[in-house]
Amino acid sequence: KLDGAQEMLEQNLNLLRDDPDPEAQEMSLYALGDLLYRRGNYRMVVQRLGAAVKHFPANAEATHAHYQLADSYRQLADQQHLDANLDGDGGNNKDTRDHALDEHLVNLTNAKDEFQKLAELLDQPEGQGLLKAEEQVQVPFYFADCLFDLGEYTNAFQAYQTLAGRYADKPQSIHELHALSGMVRCDAALGETEKMQKTIAEMEALLPKLPETAREQWSGWLTVVRKPIADDK
Repeated sequence: KLDGAQEMLEQNLNLLRDDPDPEAQEMSLYALGDLLYRRGNYRMVVQRLGAAVKHFPANAEATHAHYQLADSYRQLADQQHLDANLDGDGGNNKDTRDHALDEHLVNLTNAKDEFQKLAELLDQPEGQGLLKAEEQVQVPFYFADCLFDLGEYTNAFQAYQTLAGRYADKPQSIHELHALSGMVRCDAALGETEKMQKTIAEMEALLPKLPETAREQWSGWLTVVRKPIADDK
């Protein structure tokens, strides 16, 4: 009964404005932020968890809350979200378009900054085990993706290259492929055709290690990527 739970937590926070109780406020903010994240209300997550991690950073759930906060900024900066804001007459109105693009840039920058701080923490011994294994893998990839989307192609390439080295010669070939594909995208944006070809060859060498379905998906991706190179010859 998520609607009821959200209503009760919001009511708690409203009551605490007149009768402050730091412990109750802390618990309510973190619980409400988590609930809002699970419901996909990313704009409200930014508001609630942003306040939670700022005022109560020592909470046991602070690292996971930082992940949810970072991912909420990422979701708000998603291309589909931007397209929705510009849909219809909004895309033809200069003020609306400029506001949407400015908001997109702010959310993307905030996502990059949050994921960078998380990635630095997770690289330290004390950062191990603070997130779920899948989330721990996602953080540095999301950081690299944000750099790419911001047009910081050289920095993004270095981030993807570090990840490719981290997963090289390990069973998780899929992670290495994701990192190498990021390098390919950066080289494409930078016009580095020869480097692209070398990285594509590395990716092709990894395909036999993948399950059949994943192998077919990545083979299709490589076919699409190779076409512009072939057209340039």
